[in-house]
Amino acid sequence: MRTLPLLALLAGSAAAQAPVSIDLDPAANLWNWNGTSSFGPVVGSPTATFNVGGTVNLLVDSGVTPVSIGQFVPGGVATVSPNPTGVILNPMPFMPPIGTFEVVDLTVEFTSGLFAVAGNGDFTAAGISTALTGTMLLNIDPSGNGNPYLVELDMAGEQSPAQPFSGNIAAVGGGISLQCDASGFFTYLSQTNSATMNLSGSVDGTWTPDAPQAYCEANPNSTGGVSEIAFLGSQSIADDDVTLQTSGLPANKFAYYLVSATDGFIANAPGSQGNICLSGTIGRYTSLIGQSTGAGLFTRSVGTSNIPVIPPASISPGETWYYQLWHRDFDPTPTSNFSRGLAVTFAP
Repeated sequence: MRTLPLLALLAGSAAAQAPVSIDLDPAANLWNWNGTSSFGPVVGSPTATFNVGGTVNLLVDSGVTPVSIGQFVPGGVATVSPNPTGVILNPMPFMPPIGTFEVVDLTVEFTSGLFAVAGNGDFTAAGISTALTGTMLLNIDPSGNGNPYLVELDMAGEQSPAQPFSGNIAAVGGGISLQCDASGFFTYLSQTNSATMNLSGSVDGTWTPDAPQAYCEANPNSTGGVSEIAFLGSQSIADDDVTLQTSGLPANKFAYYLVSATDGFIANAPGSQGNICLSGTIGRYTSLIGQSTGAGLFTRSVGTSNIPVIPPASISPGETWYYQLWHRDFDPTPTSNFSRGLAVTFAP
């Protein structure tokens, strides 16, 4: 069978493994804090707690167990609410507080090195907390004369030394569940003042892959309509069931599926009446070539390993892969066409 010249675009490399963005549950993530300053100890008022929402980025890799390796990577933004507030105690305990303390608009990024995940999902890691935004406000009245002055310390970029992170990562309900106990401390220095904030709490949340999504426009084939690709399998890598079905095809025409880690668009591709919805390294499931049915259907299970790109690849959790069908046609002379594209994001 003659191969389309345009499918010689098989150069390049597959995309790197993608992190998953864990949605943090603020109600489950209660943190405690305490601090010191150059003016005296800092304690919470009315409370020494806050909640953490937002996201944390987690890179995970499948192995013998659903998740065997993990890493907290840049890109997540954990939000602190409400603002931590407190009072600055007088070094002389019989004297009233000498000021107030507030951290405004604090957001944090959690990162770590690679860490192993046990068969039951448990892990320990050396985690780093980095303040992305935030301002520490110290309203000081050391003389108690009712004339306070304000000290502002910019927290952006401040980073905690590596501290213990521990918890559990599990494949749950077609996604990933993260439970993590974390800690950290920030030290802020100016020319004349300093403050330290100690933090400990939970980073708990979940990630669920988006449902497979058709994308990219297809051109009509000889039926007068366009061919549509659908996902009938499982988004769990452990199930190893990537089943694709394309409808709206001309009957009894040769076809096979294409795959790439990168989407794209090439209109009216050379040698074809269709549009290519892929780019980068394009793999071809030529070993699964066959003919559409009399009803214009083409169905194949392509699996999650030995993806026919160069070099061959296996799917990792969090990655999105893109699929499309190429098929022969006669419209009104021998030609070929393509289905729409289909984006599928995978869980462990």
